Amino acid sequence: MIGPRAALVGDACRRVTPLAGQGLNQGFRDVLALSDALYEATRCGLDIGSATVLETYQADRRFEANSTALALDGIDILFSNDAGLPKAFRSFGLEAVSRIAPLRQMMARKASATELPPIRF
Repeated sequence: MIGPRAALVGDACRRVTPLAGQGLNQGFRDVLALSDALYEATRCGLDIGSATVLETYQADRRFEANSTALALDGIDILFSNDAGLPKAFRSFGLEAVSRIAPLRQMMARKASATELPPIRF
């Protein structure tokens, strides 16, 4: 996600299965994390292009971005395969989400970009 004095965001630094606009949402989260890292660096008088500042951005995004990509790949595989086991897991998962309100709400929040706080300038 980073290089010497450079940071990539969104589709420029990852490839995700195009499901429900999650690549766009990942890009929004990348921009937010990068702006936070740059804001804090500026506030502290640090060089915004330094490896330390950019590594902060990368570390902030790595786990969530990778786990989302893996989940989206799994969903893509699950819904593009009508074999017995994937179909059974798919049916079970859809039923669980429809019956368990906290799970349904968590998935809706995750799929939405509305949970993002405003970018600081």
